[in-house]
Amino acid sequence: IDMNLKNIIGIAFIAAASLADASSIFTVTNRHLFLNNSLFNVQGICYSPTPIGMAGNTPPYGDLFTTTYSHLWARDFPHLRNMGANVIRNYGWTIGADHTAFLDQAYNAGEKPLYVLVNRWINPATDWNNNNAVNTLIAEWEAIADELKNHPAIMGFLIGNEANVQNGNGYNNAFWSAMNQIASAVKNKAPNKLVSIAITDALDQVNLYDSILPD
Repeated sequence: IDMNLKNIIGIAFIAAASLADASSIFTVTNRHLFLNNSLFNVQGICYSPTPIGMAGNTPPYGDLFTTTYSHLWARDFPHLRNMGANVIRNYGWTIGADHTAFLDQAYNAGEKPLYVLVNRWINPATDWNNNNAVNTLIAEWEAIADELKNHPAIMGFLIGNEANVQNGNGYNNAFWSAMNQIASAVKNKAPNKLVSIAITDALDQVNLYDSILPD
């Protein structure tokens, strides 16, 4: 083997090992966020680089984070880093799709990483008293957490998008109970990552239901 090729292969193995060994442990204490035991200040942006003419309710349903759309984030990531962003929150995630390249480039070998809050839509019209329906969502989120729990780019998981403002969910005990069940399952799979719910600015609902959402 050519010595230059040997060097390239060696560098590739070192880079892969470094990524595999990297850890990003996110925790919360007294409503402060910590990354690897150091206080972490979020400078985040909601990120959905939808091309002109593409609708979010048609394939790929907001999942623009596979290699098919790598030209979008290859274009955007340098700008996001230059503006000082350190967290991106997405709006679509296909279970089982390969998001490795996206996450690797977001983490950037630890150089100005863009940590990712993974979000996936949930149907706000779900019957939250139906155990089968809730268990289906639990299984979906467990699969996502299990797949991503060890990647250093992952900050955590956001369940649904503003489902509290639809279908009367925000004042439905069963809805919040289901959210806590899903969150608990995610946390069991990915104890080193965060889990939360993307809701509207409904502080009255937070005050009403926060105590029944320990997870």
